Amino acid sequence: MSVEAGVLEVSGESLGRSYQYLLSSCRIEPQLGRSERVIKCPDDAVLETRDFNRVAQLEEAYGVNQPLRAVHLLESAWKFVGLSALGVVAASVLFFMYGIPWLAKEAAHATPVRYTEGVSENTLGLLEDYLRPSQLPAERQAELQAAFARLTTSLGKSADYRLELRGGEQLGANALALPSGIIIMTDELVALAETDLELEAVLAHEIGHVELRHGMQGVYQSAGVFFLVSVLLGDVTSATGTLAALPAALVENGYSRGAEREADAFAGRYLLETEGSAAALGDILSALSRSHGGELPSFLSTHPNTEKRLEQLEQLER
Repeated sequence: MSVEAGVLEVSGESLGRSYQYLLSSCRIEPQLGRSERVIKCPDDAVLETRDFNRVAQLEEAYGVNQPLRAVHLLESAWKFVGLSALGVVAASVLFFMYGIPWLAKEAAHATPVRYTEGVSENTLGLLEDYLRPSQLPAERQAELQAAFARLTTSLGKSADYRLELRGGEQLGANALALPSGIIIMTDELVALAETDLELEAVLAHEIGHVELRHGMQGVYQSAGVFFLVSVLLGDVTSATGTLAALPAALVENGYSRGAEREADAFAGRYLLETEGSAAALGDILSALSRSHGGELPSFLSTHPNTEKRLEQLEQLER
């Protein structure tokens, strides 16, 4: 095999005749470790050789595969291989810390609310073991429903909201939001609040979870990258098939600390606009913390430290 003036010539006793090709019409495959070098010709002929130096000289003379030769040199140096391995580890950690939460957020906003109704209803079914029918008088329930309707008219943009009043049993004083707009509030929380404004503050906080799509975001974050990508690419059929298994994940994982802070800010801004102060939310958070032995109720939520939440509300007012 020889090259002269841009023409590749191949000859040999077993070939019977010589073959000539324009080098520009041939493809020199990039080097891969110490495997044989390969040159592919237009008539599907394939030339293989272990004369690495000559092929490298050919690439250099005709300006072929120059960037890939640099890659090969890097792959052959253990120092760069080690640095690449560290880079892969670092990139993986960053992806799990920041990439997956971002994907989960995008997937949550990409999922139509109607597809979350089954998740919410099934989750409510799982929670019935911890709840009982509300014992509040019918008149008091009507007052709370009316207040909730006013709130959703102002704040509820993305869901058909429904307030479920329940006795708390094991949950005690608590409120929680499900992705489709179902919001549960316990009799114990109603009794704990000193004013209806405090209850409205809690309900505004829960509406914030729905509007900001925190429920599905947490579910998707635990569901895995493949599921997230299928949602983002619009494969709703595959996604909804998986949704049936997600209520347990919603109950188990709840909301992140960041989600709780975002919902606090959502409710705080509403209170500042309507009342001029977010104190009502701070008051009910403090009361909830005291009623649960110094910690906010953690069911369906991973709440931040109470003091940090109160500090955030103070900063919001400032």
